[in-house]
Amino acid sequence: MMSGRPRSALLEFLRTEQSAGAAMVVAALVAVVWATLSPSGYPEFWATPLTLPLPGLDHFTLKAWVDDGLMTLFFFVAGLEIKREVTVGELCGRRAAAMPVLAAAGGMAVPALVFVAFTAGDPAIRGWAVPTATDIAFVVGVCALLASRVSASVRLFFLALAIADDIGGILVIALVYATGVSLPWLLAAAGGVAAILVLRRARVARVWAYVPFGVWIWYAMLLSGVHPTIAGVVVGLLMPVGPFHGGDDVMDLIETRLHPYTSFVIAPVFALANAGVALSAASVEAALQAPVFWGIFAGLVAGKPLGISLASWAGYRAGLTERSTLASIVLASPLGGIGFTVALFIATLSFEDPETLSHALIAILAASITAALASAASLEIGLRRRKP
Repeated sequence: MMSGRPRSALLEFLRTEQSAGAAMVVAALVAVVWATLSPSGYPEFWATPLTLPLPGLDHFTLKAWVDDGLMTLFFFVAGLEIKREVTVGELCGRRAAAMPVLAAAGGMAVPALVFVAFTAGDPAIRGWAVPTATDIAFVVGVCALLASRVSASVRLFFLALAIADDIGGILVIALVYATGVSLPWLLAAAGGVAAILVLRRARVARVWAYVPFGVWIWYAMLLSGVHPTIAGVVVGLLMPVGPFHGGDDVMDLIETRLHPYTSFVIAPVFALANAGVALSAASVEAALQAPVFWGIFAGLVAGKPLGISLASWAGYRAGLTERSTLASIVLASPLGGIGFTVALFIATLSFEDPETLSHALIAILAASITAALASAASLEIGLRRRKP
């Protein structure tokens, strides 16, 4: 268990994520209302050209800058948090990491299989990764609302699970959604990585010294065919841990400064740009008839808790946890079905057809709400059973 500065950093992270979840809910609601009231104005606004006279950037739109630019900073902070948890946090050490990593793996595999079962033979099967994501901000937010029903150990377990889930989602984005990979540009990105490693070895503490190389890695990734947001994760994982020259912890300094912006600006703006779906009786009826809707909905609402529970049971059988902890995890497992930010992100990468994407967005919104309510009901039942 952590102590001192790492524990303070985790508590600050949890406090920020609780409020960030509310900010994203508001942004998503605004997006839905906007798209419903202005079905043509909403997409036209985000399709506004915002180009630069550089290869790869000469066709960018406002939405592209949000998805490929701002979200890189979001994934950069995710990379920092992953590194913190792996080095000094809840994923530090094989035994500490085994259960949440195992649960995250189960919570990704089963929803993917559920989605494939619903969409077999349909072009929408390309989106099999959409229901595999768990949203950290919303999970922490729901845990905060249900604080009396969720023990501290279970909250930390699901935080670690969501972080491990993020790692899996990042790998999926890097491996599955790469298109026409260019080896020369990958090597150019590797050159930027090498430069950051040199700075880190020289114990350079000035944050701005790393920025030009981070931007170069992003640009090289964009032209390489690998999704440029992966650059954010890579640079986040490369950041040095610990104080340099007796000063501040470089990684802690960066994370402290950027986390409020990624939580309260970037993530809500992303939700505003991507969650806009025109809701009407006709659109909902069409979504309910689409295999992609049921693949995502069933994957998140049923597949996620089933996968987490089965994997956790396997961990229990392997002696990685106690029976009482297993029971708490199973009761809280519907939390894993709250897959908002990364699920939306993967959906935008998976579906080029506007109608299919609309069905996917409706499914993600419906499934996340259902999963949150199911979590509350399950934990309430568990609380009542524990009372004499």
